[in-house]
Amino acid sequence: MPRYVQKNYDDFPFSVAHIGNHWDQEPVSRQYGIPLFHWLQTEKGCGIVKIESEERKLAEGEGFLIAPNIPHSYKSCESAWFTSFVVFGGFLKDGIEKMIGNTPYQFIDAQRGQYFAEWITTMIENFESNTYVSINASVACYDFLMHFSPLHKSHTIYTHPLYKQYVEPTIKSIEEHYAEPLSVQNLASAMYVTPQYLTRLFQRFLGYSVHAYMIKCRIDNAKKIIIMKPHANIQYIANLVGYNDTSNFIAAFKKNTGYTPDEFRRRHL
Repeated sequence: MPRYVQKNYDDFPFSVAHIGNHWDQEPVSRQYGIPLFHWLQTEKGCGIVKIESEERKLAEGEGFLIAPNIPHSYKSCESAWFTSFVVFGGFLKDGIEKMIGNTPYQFIDAQRGQYFAEWITTMIENFESNTYVSINASVACYDFLMHFSPLHKSHTIYTHPLYKQYVEPTIKSIEEHYAEPLSVQNLASAMYVTPQYLTRLFQRFLGYSVHAYMIKCRIDNAKKIIIMKPHANIQYIANLVGYNDTSNFIAAFKKNTGYTPDEFRRRHL
């Protein structure tokens, strides 16, 4: 179970702060997440991962990248669960979120996961053979993270039959009806699929759950309204984007932007 920790991980633009593989994974619960980007992948067995309100199994070869300070937990769904992982640092680490498309987390299927498994194996071999060179590793970390960027995703996913049949029309429904009461259950029923299946498709093609995409759409529209109508009260804006409870709207807005609606308004006056 090799594991390596670097204390000087902010000396380069991007770097490995913590890495390991063949790890006999113990249960983990982090109410406030961790302060760095974190990748975890199943090598053998199966895990159950819960991120915010989303829960799913992490089968062999599958993995996820999670942003800093996002509540999450995971545990084995079998007697043994072996994982590989890497945590990223660097003095440009605050720019990673923008690089990967401002998504709080992304799940990766086993086919795409092969690259990340090989990357970790190579990096650990460099540590073990004392051939780890920080500047080269910084470039390698950048390459790793760019695999999560929307720019890296082939445009062909948007012509994929499953995307065209299920994801695209659901996006259209959300963007046209975000001001109305919406639920993942109702959106899935309109597509004649289960909420779990529709969520898996969204994660596969967009890196978001259906619920997270719906919130993002509402908050993005709220930001536009705040800028266009600087004197509108918060309850009015909340109602315009589908929130009946102003406190829930304020909490969602701050979670997605880092600011309350009033703070965001003051920054754009």
